[in-house]
Amino acid sequence: ESQIEWGCLRMLKLGEEAKLLRMRALLADDLARVEEWLPDVHGDVRMLRFLRKCKGEEAVAVGWYRQMLEWRRREGVDVIRQRLVQQQMTPHDFPFHAELQALMPVTVWSESPRTHVDAIQVIYNGRWKTRGLVRAIRSGQLTEQDFLRYWVFINEWLSLRIDSLSRQHGRIAGIKLVCDMRDADPLKQFSKTFFTMMGPWAAMSQDNYPMTSCNIYFVDAPKFFGVVWALIAPMLNEDTRSKITFTDSRDTSWLSDLGLDTLPDYASDHSI
Repeated sequence: ESQIEWGCLRMLKLGEEAKLLRMRALLADDLARVEEWLPDVHGDVRMLRFLRKCKGEEAVAVGWYRQMLEWRRREGVDVIRQRLVQQQMTPHDFPFHAELQALMPVTVWSESPRTHVDAIQVIYNGRWKTRGLVRAIRSGQLTEQDFLRYWVFINEWLSLRIDSLSRQHGRIAGIKLVCDMRDADPLKQFSKTFFTMMGPWAAMSQDNYPMTSCNIYFVDAPKFFGVVWALIAPMLNEDTRSKITFTDSRDTSWLSDLGLDTLPDYASDHSI
């Protein structure tokens, strides 16, 4: 009888079971020190994400996973995860939700409306007011830590759901991300100070939530975005960049990948 969790066992490819067992053995002392065993964090599905991200190199995956555990300990991320579950929080309940949604609106679905396999996230970049965010930070209304912590809440909320979807459907579920660039205005969206904040934000998501994004669609990127992209691209690892597609709202063929018929419009009360 396999020692791998049943919810993960049916996802495995040839050779991955033995590698996961070796990862478990190498991480036994690390996992013994966690205050509470969390299936979506310490279980085999999460380890499998690290293993596949590292292209089957279990020693590399173990090192990366240890760094994730240390980050969670240092930043109190397990406490956030426990709050989400115990208080049955939705994005509306996240700290600084109203303030940050007014400046950086984002919609979160826990699953695709049609396929019910992957989660969907729509970031309304065209309505972002990053200069307003910088002003809020400089005035003391928010801090950069508040901004990053809000995204930890979002990432943990989504991580819980894609772990459940993975176990339910027998494959690694992920997030299909849409960056809606419609109505983008460089005078509102982009500032030098905000770009300095993007590095830690991108690193936090890429380093601690591997194999999370399935596909990333940039929709209706304006001409000036080429300059912006030259600044953003180096912050993204090769794997993330390989998932990105630039498209426009007139071509709706890519929407079938999301299980949607139309690109959702921004609404004042849109985050779920």
